[in-house]
Amino acid sequence: MMRHESDALRAARLFVSGLVLLIAAMISATAIALTPEKAGQFVGRNITMPPKLSPDGEHVVTFVRTDGRWSIAAMKLADRSTVLSLGMGEFRIRWAEWLNNDTIILAVSRSDGYWSDSWYNRRFFTVNLKKKRPVEIMESLKGVPNNHAEIFEPWEPGRASFGAGDMLFYPRDFGNRADDHHMVLRTGEQTLVTRYDVKKELFKAIGKIDGDARTIFTNRKGQVLAGFGYPSINYRSAEEREAHKDNRQLWYRSNANDDFQITRRTQVDSGDVRFVGRSANPKQAMILDHVSHDIRGLGVFDVTDGSIKPVFRAARADVWEVQHDADGEVIVVRYDDHYPDWKYPNSKHPGAQLHAVLSKGFANQSVKLISFSDDNTKATVQVITDKNPGTYYVVDVASRKAQVLSKQSNTQATGNRFPIEFASRDGARLTGYVTLPKGKEKNLPFVVLIEGGPSSLPGGRIATWDFDGEAQLFASHGIGVLQVNYRGTDGLGLAHASGAMGDWNGAPQNDVIDGVRYIIANGTADSGRICVYGEGFGAHAALVQAAIEQDLHQCAIAVRGNYDMGYTFSRIRVKSAKERYAMIVSGKPGASRQDMEELSATSAAQRIKIPVMLLEGRRNNANPSDQIRRMQSALTDAGVSVTSHYEHAESADIPLNYKNRRQGLKTIYDFVVAHTGA
Repeated sequence: MMRHESDALRAARLFVSGLVLLIAAMISATAIALTPEKAGQFVGRNITMPPKLSPDGEHVVTFVRTDGRWSIAAMKLADRSTVLSLGMGEFRIRWAEWLNNDTIILAVSRSDGYWSDSWYNRRFFTVNLKKKRPVEIMESLKGVPNNHAEIFEPWEPGRASFGAGDMLFYPRDFGNRADDHHMVLRTGEQTLVTRYDVKKELFKAIGKIDGDARTIFTNRKGQVLAGFGYPSINYRSAEEREAHKDNRQLWYRSNANDDFQITRRTQVDSGDVRFVGRSANPKQAMILDHVSHDIRGLGVFDVTDGSIKPVFRAARADVWEVQHDADGEVIVVRYDDHYPDWKYPNSKHPGAQLHAVLSKGFANQSVKLISFSDDNTKATVQVITDKNPGTYYVVDVASRKAQVLSKQSNTQATGNRFPIEFASRDGARLTGYVTLPKGKEKNLPFVVLIEGGPSSLPGGRIATWDFDGEAQLFASHGIGVLQVNYRGTDGLGLAHASGAMGDWNGAPQNDVIDGVRYIIANGTADSGRICVYGEGFGAHAALVQAAIEQDLHQCAIAVRGNYDMGYTFSRIRVKSAKERYAMIVSGKPGASRQDMEELSATSAAQRIKIPVMLLEGRRNNANPSDQIRRMQSALTDAGVSVTSHYEHAESADIPLNYKNRRQGLKTIYDFVVAHTGA
């Protein structure tokens, strides 16, 4: 396979301005001094997002972050010239899609200023390649019924949102791209499918489901033929609403004029269905099926009879990623059983054959098809390794010739990432990863990194072999990193994903502790030089584990945690939401505030004997969050050595940026080094 990088590529400097400038360095076997600038090679990095092809395949668009500033950039492939470069100030670009061959739509937001990544101050724009200026759209909901006028927070790329509901964005669902988007608006009681005219800024309803459909299937006309979600409770008695509040179901119909039929009624924690693409048969949809089997697999849902037929299911790992061609047909699915692996629903599809060839050519690397031209003759591809966060190519599908578009390779990342598998104390199969300093495998100082976290299904994000910036930061500076796919994380079956339900302080904590004991027993970790570090649920877990096993760690770091769950519980006003939260955490829907407090990290403070660091972001002049203040007080009252570190924004109008994350990780690293002697 040929790979070319022409001199013209350098002319597109703004297109690749998100690439990190690296200084090759020899990393010693022990930890070395870390500056915020060096931390920036791993976290808060300058990045270029995966480039997407225009419908005609003549351009690619991407968005880049350079020293905390986001910009949108488009390149003409014929001569590698930059045809658009537009900065978005302090706004973060969330996603960018082609509306037609010369117009891009993008969503922007700000963070909330508290070291989190939520949508704040959301806005939407179109940008024409010739006019080169952003035009704000969706400033109003003209044409939307009043009961859909507020829509809530998104939870996956490609979803736009306004206030308290949800909007799904389908950029390629209509033939006349120039004027229309396909939008799906959800209120919780009804799912409305609309066609949004950009020029007229007008929504037009074209279909609906009487229920909260979390995923839908439509034909090219936008007609809704299937959906999966919660049934509407508008017209039920109080008793019926209570009885069905945790149920979900599949709606289906063969034609747009038919009434919906219902099948597969399931309890909310008994698996789900997600529509992920079209098949060659217009009456069939490709789904990720987690209701028919413990292991999530790819299946076909038939809208004529509501049947589900399996296409592929791995032996012990869930399918969690799908890759599509320009028509929305699923051509590649990914699952991870220690290392990435792929399956092709239709091995004769040119896109599937392209992926197979590239995976062979890029041996021992992870290949992802990002986008296709409308005729499926060109594709953009991302290639990742455990040390490389991504190299992007444009590929001719027929000839399989690839040309480099941009690189994010990070020569500072030298850690080697290895899968591990071990049995928990109760016999459950557990997996995870250790990232080790180059050339070192024994008696290492270690950081136990806890990410993701159980909430409801699906579980928290699974650790994979792919590049992990924080793990590489420590490993490339002489410190090993352990990540355990504890019960409550997704990707290893429904039983595993739901294994933390009602047991937050049980199985997931014991699983991570068992992982630590595993790497001590096999000699990888030095038992006297281990720190535990987590964010979100991981912050709670780090402190609870420090209390459970008082002599296992030398320090604990908690970032942006929910430390007092009793306080959180008391602030939930909706009864059903309060009961659901209590059920997820404690297993008791009727739990009291005291019950929740007893499970909290604040209550565990009395049993913690090691130094603790609490870290959080906040805007200048803003008060610390209630959670960190409560945790700090609990630790201080217990006589625990506690360090609270705040990363401040530059002003009240500027959210946390790359500088905050670089400095924050430097502070964490220094704390780990100080308490492990690394």
